[in-house]
Amino acid sequence: MTTTQSLPLPVDNLLEQTAVQARREVDTLRDYLKNLPEKGWLKQSFCTDWTIEDVVEHQMVQGVLFRDNARLLLQGGQPLPYSSEVVSKYETEFAELNRLERADLLAESAYELYDILKQASPEQLQGTVILPIGEVNFGLLGSIRLNELSLHSWDIRVVDNLSTKISRESLPLLFPGLLQVLPRLANRETVKQSGNLTYEFEIEGPVKGPVTVTLAAGQMLVQSNYAEKADVRLKLDADSFLRLSWGRLRNLDRRIKEGWVKLDGDLTTALRLNQLFQGI
Repeated sequence: MTTTQSLPLPVDNLLEQTAVQARREVDTLRDYLKNLPEKGWLKQSFCTDWTIEDVVEHQMVQGVLFRDNARLLLQGGQPLPYSSEVVSKYETEFAELNRLERADLLAESAYELYDILKQASPEQLQGTVILPIGEVNFGLLGSIRLNELSLHSWDIRVVDNLSTKISRESLPLLFPGLLQVLPRLANRETVKQSGNLTYEFEIEGPVKGPVTVTLAAGQMLVQSNYAEKADVRLKLDADSFLRLSWGRLRNLDRRIKEGWVKLDGDLTTALRLNQLFQGI
């Protein structure tokens, strides 16, 4: 059953819901990969310069690193750094796996991550963990991992079907983590060069409500409310906002012209969002 969630989102049972949906997402991706012809793995994905096989390897390494660090944190240990040396170590360990085994490992590490997070105490969930995008609340680790699974699954599946969208069931669970890390997804130089600007987003679909992004003094502030005064107002669905935030809505100008995204304000300022959120 699909529900519509208004912002701000409650997070009391976020982890439990996220775990269920993440398993669905990763099962769908694993089944897709296992039915993909060998030459399909070599196709260009939506990620710049990455084939589908490259995306799978990235997600496999990230998934195992998320899992191992969650386990270390719950045991009171020191988490592994997200460094090129650690990534290379994992890549070497997985080098002998065939493509089907890689798809299985990607799925298994996701299942194990949520099993580990389920064991965390309320106090542990209130702690912090260091990710490549910076320090985040440990309780949102599941939501952030679901973001990656959903987006990279889209990166792969959109190659064969241009109408592919982020799962409607995942979207309400993605926004808590997304809004927390949104300033870290932004291009720092663009933030610094943008001066004082306010963007107001009216989000529609399975997640509804306002999000205001304010740029001032080289910083970005994200709030779940309407702006008193906005330079640009955009009305768009939750799928489009999510992909815009992660640099996966590169045709914003065409979407505005065709009416998929409603614009109130200067078009040039609106299109600056594609430089602000270039993807990571």
